[in-house]
Amino acid sequence: MTRRVGKWISGSKHQRRLALSFLGSGNWRVFTHRARLVLNARPNDADIRLALIYAREPRSFIGSREPYYRARANDYRRWLRSKDLRLRDVGREAVEHYDRLADEAEERDRRERDRI
Repeated sequence: MTRRVGKWISGSKHQRRLALSFLGSGNWRVFTHRARLVLNARPNDADIRLALIYAREPRSFIGSREPYYRARANDYRRWLRSKDLRLRDVGREAVEHYDRLADEAEERDRRERDRI
């Protein structure tokens, strides 16, 4: 699948969408490898950056959303140590995004507790 993602990302608009839809599947190592492939193929594409940030967004929750978002931020922190500058930049954006979502969820939880 990773080989196909690498091929599709340089193809037609439909193929690019297909490649982006498979970014988040697999474990973190596979995701990181695919992230490098798509960033190398389309280094200045803002849609790629957003797709990489949202590819691992939690889609279902049990209880508070805050720990789910903190976990995602921690996952992307691994990229902050990368030698790949583009991967580091996306990692920084993703950490900021998920930390902000976690802070907002924490605040929402606090307001809900205060109402009770």
